[in-house]
This record gives sequence, structure tokens and C-alpha cells, in this order.
Amino acid sequence: MSSTPEEKNAEPGEGEEAKVPWHQIHFEAQAAGDDTYIDPATGYQVYTEGFHRRRGSCCGSGCRHCPYDHVNVPPERRAWLS
Repeated sequence: MSSTPEEKNAEPGEGEEAKVPWHQIHFEAQAAGDDTYIDPATGYQVYTEGFHRRRGSCCGSGCRHCPYDHVNVPPERRAWLS
């Protein structure tokens, strides 16, 4: 049986393993006013959508929570964003 994307992007908890998708972690970070959170699957620090909105424009890096439709990401790099 294969894992769902949510199961792959989860972090272990106390007792039995807790399956926490990055969507939930992002929501909690935003609610707390945090600019970043740690992606449980990769360990990378990820900027929240709120951080990007305060920044004011797309930086062109292809960020996960870009509210500007990745307008400054070069077209050849946009393919992997879909």
C-alpha cells in the first residue's frame, strides 16, 4: 500500500506517529504570526504567505506560498511549480 502525500509530509509525534501535513503547519505558523515554518518532509525553512504579502512582490525563487502567481519566476523554472 502506498503513502498519501500527507503521510509523506508528516512529522512523528508522541506515542504513535502523528501525521501532520505541511498545510496544517503553515496554517498554525500564520495564526501565530510566524514568518516561517519547518517543512516536516525536508527540514527546510519555508516562508509563509503572510511573509510574502508583507514583502510586497514575487522574489522569483518559486516559493511554495507565493501569493503573486510566481510572476518573476523564469518560464523554464515554472514547469516544476505546476
